[in-house]
Amino acid sequence: MSTVIPEITSDDLRDARDEAIDHAKQGAEDAKHCATEVCGKIREKADSAMTCTGDYVKKHPVPVVLGALAFGVALGYTIYSSRRESAYTEKYVGGPFGNARDLLLSALAPVGDRLHDAYGSARSHAHKAAESIHDFDPRNPIDCLSSKLRRAGQTLKFW
Repeated sequence: MSTVIPEITSDDLRDARDEAIDHAKQGAEDAKHCATEVCGKIREKADSAMTCTGDYVKKHPVPVVLGALAFGVALGYTIYSSRRESAYTEKYVGGPFGNARDLLLSALAPVGDRLHDAYGSARSHAHKAAESIHDFDPRNPIDCLSSKLRRAGQTLKFW
């Protein structure tokens, strides 16, 4: 029993080559089209994210700035703590700056305490003033309002 092997001519090989090239070109075009579509979608989503981020920053600038500040401080601390200071730096830079920092903190501590106390006082007086305005008599609005405003003004004079 003998098997017959069909003859392959050069025309058959050219046709197969041309067909393979056409398939490769079509596959490349399909991949290019798909990549273009994906890039367009990514660009749209990135633009949308940038717009949403910009709107959020415009609506809430203080938390964004505080968050960026906290992130910067954390990153700076991480970088700073990962470095090793040499004896030269500790002796000639760390000592004087550390002393200056301690001196500055000891000088500013009473100011911070006074600000904290003043804030607490202002808050409690504002609360009292707001409570006294709620005691409004609708039967005698002018006299009641003027007396309440006078008392509120006197309450606010806490300095």
